[in-house]
Parts: sequence; C-alpha cells; structure tokens
Amino acid sequence: MLRHNYGGAWINYSDAPDERKAFWFARFKDIFFYPPHRAEQIERMFPAVAAKLIRDSINDQKDRDRAGKPIQGWITPDQWNAMKARFEEPRYKKKSEKAKAARQHASKWCGGSIPMTEHFRHLVRKVGNADMVTVFLATHRRGGDLIDVMAEQTCIPEQPQGIYRHSSQMVTTRRNPDNEWVYFGSPTLL
Repeated sequence: MLRHNYGGAWINYSDAPDERKAFWFARFKDIFFYPPHRAEQIERMFPAVAAKLIRDSINDQKDRDRAGKPIQGWITPDQWNAMKARFEEPRYKKKSEKAKAARQHASKWCGGSIPMTEHFRHLVRKVGNADMVTVFLATHRRGGDLIDVMAEQTCIPEQPQGIYRHSSQMVTTRRNPDNEWVYFGSPTLL
C-alpha cells in the first residue's frame, strides 16, 4: 500500500512530509477494516509499522542496486538517484557506520526462536545439570566452535573473576575453593 503511493525521494518515514503520512494512513483506512474501538491504538502503531516497511523496501532496493537489478516500480529512477545522493551525505554515512558498528558488537545467537529459558530446561533434562555458561555455549556454537569474537570474549574460562556483560544483562562469576567457576544469577540472565 505504501509502495504504490510513495511519491517522493524520502529515505525514511520521518523524512516524508506530514501530508504524505496522512495520505498513507487514509489509504490504509480505506483498504483495511478494523473495529472502531481499536482506531486509536492502530493510529498510534501505524507510524512504526510504516517506518519498518519503508526501511525494508529501501534496503531491498539497495540490495537490488548493488546486484545490478532494475529499480522496482514503487519509485522512479529520478527518486532513486535522489535517494542515493542522500545516502552519500556525511550525516547519513555517519549514522550508517554507527549502526553497523553496533551490530558488530552483538554476539550472534544460534538458538533459533527457542528462548534461552527453554534451552536451559532442555539441557537440565538432557545432562541433569546445566549452568549459564553451558546454555551460552549451546546457543553460540556452530560445528563445535564459538560463532564470533564477541561470544569468545563473553565466555572465556580463563577470564578473571568479575562481572561480565552479555546483551543487556549482567552475570557475576568467581572461582570457588575447588577452582571451579561459580555463576550467580538466574540462567535466563545470560
């Protein structure tokens, strides 16, 4: 729906003028039915959903452009050229590099759509005992090796005792008198 009525060289939802945003929402209301008591909630949610759709569409077009494929029908060649010029602006490049660096500092996950709590329960049933490191290793390995540098830095047994950060959670570790690692906190925290 947005792609058929895009009409500009805007590189994101917030870049589009308010009149165009209102037009998109009006078209949405014409096409889709929803109960009247949900109108306020849907109007609040629409910008986030539209922003994701636009972002995904533009990223798809970037991939097509890199692969030498033709421009999709939802934008004109002039609009795409104007967008590409905006992508080269220092402000946009700086923001893009910052986001790229942030994505590279996150450890990858090999656990699929299964939550870490379920992986923990599965390991307890399978081996009878599991700790947070076991769960972390089970969900961050492919073919026996840790999947990236961040996973290695997060879970190296030789690290001194202290607090280790993974994602937005904290896990405290220290060695007990038997020289074994002791992990404090819920297994869902790692």
